[in-house]
Amino acid sequence: MRAVGWTDLLYLFAVRTLRDELTPKARHEFYRALKRAPIDQAREVQFGRLSVAIDDLKAEVEKRASELAELAENVAFRNDGEPVLKGTNVEVYRIAALLSGGASPEAIAEDYPSLTHYLIATAKAYGLAYPKPGRPYPAKTAKRALKGAGLEALDEVLDDER
Repeated sequence: MRAVGWTDLLYLFAVRTLRDELTPKARHEFYRALKRAPIDQAREVQFGRLSVAIDDLKAEVEKRASELAELAENVAFRNDGEPVLKGTNVEVYRIAALLSGGASPEAIAEDYPSLTHYLIATAKAYGLAYPKPGRPYPAKTAKRALKGAGLEALDEVLDDER
């Protein structure tokens, strides 16, 4: 595991934001200048002939870091390491897969009555921030898949046999 420091995080966000403005050489110089600057006090970073204002970049990184911390507060882990929504035993990635498969939050709340809309949004955000490794969850619940499978004709046949 590799730890990413605050300066590295700021650099990665800045490079992504300034992708078209910085050459590979300028990125390297910018990183070295960031490492030398007192990040908590600096308003801009100068390197070569360039100067990059970092106040708004720092604010955005701080905002996103606090959002990730809030996500972490709403997610617990089972003994097998699977993330679940806190206070439930519902897997985060299952709900995220249902949302990405086109299920509405209302439909998910109907199938999982223990989930609030806030927890459903948490699952979606967590799934985007921390993609599931390995095999994905199905994009439909078993209940919805059976409803859409056209098995209603079997009910009629079974009723006729009785």
